[in-house]
Amino acid sequence: MDMLGRILSSPAKVTKRLRQFEYFISHLPQHVAYLKKIRAARRRGVVGSDPLIGMKYLGVYLADSMSTAARRDAIAYHYGFLSRSITGAREARRWSTGADIWQLRDEETGQACTIRLESSVLSPMEGESQLRFIFGPKTLCTLTFSFINGTLLGLPAAAVLFIGGVQGGADCRREIRVAARMNGEIAAASMLLVAARAIAQNFGVGYVVGVSGDYHAANPHARQKISLSYDAMWVDSGAMRTTRGFFVIDPGTGKSLSDVSRTHRARTRRKRQRKLELRHAIAAEAERLFGNVASGMAGIGQDTDETPPIELRSRAPMSILRRLVSGLALHPVQRRLQSGNCINRVL
Repeated sequence: MDMLGRILSSPAKVTKRLRQFEYFISHLPQHVAYLKKIRAARRRGVVGSDPLIGMKYLGVYLADSMSTAARRDAIAYHYGFLSRSITGAREARRWSTGADIWQLRDEETGQACTIRLESSVLSPMEGESQLRFIFGPKTLCTLTFSFINGTLLGLPAAAVLFIGGVQGGADCRREIRVAARMNGEIAAASMLLVAARAIAQNFGVGYVVGVSGDYHAANPHARQKISLSYDAMWVDSGAMRTTRGFFVIDPGTGKSLSDVSRTHRARTRRKRQRKLELRHAIAAEAERLFGNVASGMAGIGQDTDETPPIELRSRAPMSILRRLVSGLALHPVQRRLQSGNCINRVL
């Protein structure tokens, strides 16, 4: 009842929930078809334990500019893509429960850097899967992504890896510096971008795309908490901005060495070579963990939902309304964003 009370205390929230409820009721056939796809993916073992997966598309998800139908299609596509890509039960379980895809250990100190691929936990409104850079007991950075149909972004590709968010850990500046020194001065956030490109490579995905600061999913409820400049980060990675405001990171043009000061060019070359080696190494580990799926992914498109919406003709029972309101309530991570306990940081 407390949850319902919080929603009813704000007229704006009440209006928002009523709009979502009306959309839900008037698109029940599409919702049923969506749940059917999620259940099929769950049987294949590629779905994690997100309790809000049934209703999360009704709220802001992945990018603020996406329509409700596009958000629903994006989630369904992600799990349909994984179901078709990862054919083994053991491999699917690794994807949903988590697996380490890279590790670097200092033999003298015993310290280790690890990148873990797992279902999205920190920011499930930014994507369905996450890459986490771990140093000792601390998470230094988390990158959240989904596989979506490129046509949703106006790209000529069946599947793209869409990065919905990058968040740094709190109170770990010293660990970030130490981890970067261990890894040839490559920061945690940069390493996660390398890992995302390696995952895309293994799955035969030709485009890695980043969300712009203008369209970040957290903007409606926590814009003031986002300190990371997404646009600058993507441009620095050599990404190309599309006419729809997203950033194509891979394939990208790459920053020309002529734009780098002469004193830093040798270091830049070394870092680029190191990133290329790391990308190939992570792609090889992803192939070992999840299978070589790239060869079978060409030409896979999105399942379309052709069922027309129905008109809202009658008042829904109060029990359905209560369940819907509970399902639409803010995810705990979103509440932490609003309270300032979970802050994007520049790494």
